[in-house]
Amino acid sequence: MRAATAVAVLFLVAPTVNLQGQGSPIQPGTNVQVDYDCGPQGYPSTERCKGNGRLEAVTAEHLVLTMDGRSTRVLIASVKRLRLYAGRGVSAGRAIGFPAMGLLAGGLAGGLIGYATCAPCDYELEGMAVAIGAVVGGCVGFVAGLVVGLLPRDRWKDVSLEGLRVNVVPQRDGRIALGLTVTF
Repeated sequence: MRAATAVAVLFLVAPTVNLQGQGSPIQPGTNVQVDYDCGPQGYPSTERCKGNGRLEAVTAEHLVLTMDGRSTRVLIASVKRLRLYAGRGVSAGRAIGFPAMGLLAGGLAGGLIGYATCAPCDYELEGMAVAIGAVVGGCVGFVAGLVVGLLPRDRWKDVSLEGLRVNVVPQRDGRIALGLTVTF
């Protein structure tokens, strides 16, 4: 009898224990973006809902969010993507990529403008006009891309809701059903 009680207590406490030994990144008060199936709870749906809000609580089955001034419960099983607000900042990809795209686009546009403005010119002046237009346009595009690329913007971090899930469900005949899901 003691062994059965110990096993029952273990399975009732296990869902509350973080077996990975790390603190959960999902804390109440965090701003979140969530994509989820918004059909009837517990049923598959092709309709997707998206929302931004503040996380109020995490229960065994639901995320409780405040979205648009009202409290909303989202079934964790229906969540397809969860992102946590990571602050404002500049990413290296934007700081490098935008100036590079500006340089290429500006150089191409400047070269075409130089060619178009020197249509009745002779061959030597036409090449010079294209080169000067490409250099000036490339410089303007680079500076514009640099300014846009260095603007800080909101950053979001994806959070996995997978891992280890333990479900204990009492049955009508007095038995206990145990569900264990492990993803790796």
